[in-house]
Amino acid sequence: MTNPVIVFPDSFNRFRQLFGDQNVETSFSILQLGLVLRDQAKYTEAEKLFTESIKINRQLYGDYNETTEMSIFQLGLILTELERYGDAEKADKKVFVIYDGFYYNLGM
Repeated sequence: MTNPVIVFPDSFNRFRQLFGDQNVETSFSILQLGLVLRDQAKYTEAEKLFTESIKINRQLYGDYNETTEMSIFQLGLILTELERYGDAEKADKKVFVIYDGFYYNLGM
């Protein structure tokens, strides 16, 4: 079986060149590649992608959005794996703030 991390970055980089960074599909692809790297225990590489995903999602959707929240949540998991507990706690707190704000705005 072909390793997706070897094949995917080439395809991803071409996609990124075509559509740019400020694109919903690009943001989603960055998150997905980060998940693949996380599953392969490549936490430092995954951290970079989740951080990039957060930046793009904030620009696309704003701070209080479930897509932004998911990127921050994934970053928190990675930071825990890297034993950077203080940073992980900060990420988790941001997730809870976004979560509360999101559901408050829905009237729940």
